[in-house]
Amino acid sequence: MKDRCACDINNTAGTEGGHVEHGPGKPVVDISYGTAGLNTYIFGQIETNNPVPNSFAYLGKNGISYRYEDNPPHWHIRLP
Repeated sequence: MKDRCACDINNTAGTEGGHVEHGPGKPVVDISYGTAGLNTYIFGQIETNNPVPNSFAYLGKNGISYRYEDNPPHWHIRLP
């Protein structure tokens, strides 16, 4: 993602315990809401009108799902 985006990415969560969706071997990471370049990249990856079932996430062109979380602001990213 960093190579394709050519922008700053700050991983804020991923393998720590204490979250249902995070932990070793689970395909979910959080990255800070970040820079305009990152947000523009993610919005460009989201296929419009393609929500992930039973979720507030949207499926990207590459099979990655993206969900914005607001407390604190960050992107919740699930790898395929």
